Amino acid sequence: MTEKTFVDSNILLYVYDHAAGWRQEICKQAVQDLWRQRCGVISTQVMQEFYHNATRKLRNPMNYAAARAELKLYQLWEVVQVDPLLIQSASEIQETARLSFWDALIVAAAQRANASVLLSEDLNHGQVIGGVRIHNPLVNQVQEDGAAYQV
Repeated sequence: MTEKTFVDSNILLYVYDHAAGWRQEICKQAVQDLWRQRCGVISTQVMQEFYHNATRKLRNPMNYAAARAELKLYQLWEVVQVDPLLIQSASEIQETARLSFWDALIVAAAQRANASVLLSEDLNHGQVIGGVRIHNPLVNQVQEDGAAYQV
């Protein structure tokens, strides 16, 4: 994956969720690839969602300092700031694509960054919204003997 790729918080959270099994391995590999290729993008919304959920909703929540340390690393990626113009764009995407406002804000941030791919578990795999292709790395995965295989 050498395309500029926006990552939703749900994919980042799987990287740190030791209870996620094969989902963790797939998401960890996807994020490692983005680090290696230097093409990862997130937004301030993703950073906020990651911090909140990593410290509260994981089966074994991260402590605050560990979550802050991870956010410090992700600041090295391109980070899209949520501002009034992005909110306006998201409201239009919400209406035309019939998404929740929060999902539309993710899509709007990906568009602003000129990302061609958005990694997310929450949106429709394969759908293209405003030039951004949604890719769910967990689609078409089955678990056999503790490993994940693509079908």
